[in-house]
Amino acid sequence: MTEGYFIPASTGTAEYREKRSRFLGRIQCVQSEQEAKAALAAVRREHRDARHTCWCWRIHSGLEKYSDDGEPQGTAGLPMLTLLQRRGVENVLCTVTRYFGGILLGTGGLLRAYTQAAGQALDAAGLAEMQPVRILQLRIPYGALARVREAAASCGAVEKKAEYAQEVFLDLEVPEMRAEKLLQRLTDLLGMNAFLLRQETGQAPIPKEPPGSF
Repeated sequence: MTEGYFIPASTGTAEYREKRSRFLGRIQCVQSEQEAKAALAAVRREHRDARHTCWCWRIHSGLEKYSDDGEPQGTAGLPMLTLLQRRGVENVLCTVTRYFGGILLGTGGLLRAYTQAAGQALDAAGLAEMQPVRILQLRIPYGALARVREAAASCGAVEKKAEYAQEVFLDLEVPEMRAEKLLQRLTDLLGMNAFLLRQETGQAPIPKEPPGSF
């Protein structure tokens, strides 16, 4: 299971202005090339009157693509993609839509504007780091519920679901590195009760800012 890569924590937007041109940056999380294409088409529909919508995407499978959408080669899509690579962001679509202001910017001005718009949108989105987690399904007596929740919170677990019947059924998502510690605490709390119904591994985004932000 691969660790240590980032995804957008949310959708982020930004506007950068340069000599009357407006550059509208947008960052959003996508899970596949198909999803990235659909999201890109939606941005283009929204800004159908714009001169350019430059874009890039990175998918965790290793797929990377970019387009300058009519701007001079190397001034838009590639610098945006380089920014995502440098930040270690994957499963991401980045678009920057330009509304031309009537003044030519030159290659240096375009490169700066597209990179700034993309970077500011990425800052607005925030980042989450994908980390291994353990998903635990528990059966808890009502009398122990408050203590179980306290123990779960102390181990960084997130409560994903709760069902209340004769006992309480909880689904918890806990960082893998703290899963055994939590299970030991639950054993200490509940004794020999059969509290663990099911466990499985997965990945989940943990909000975090990586070093070297734009």
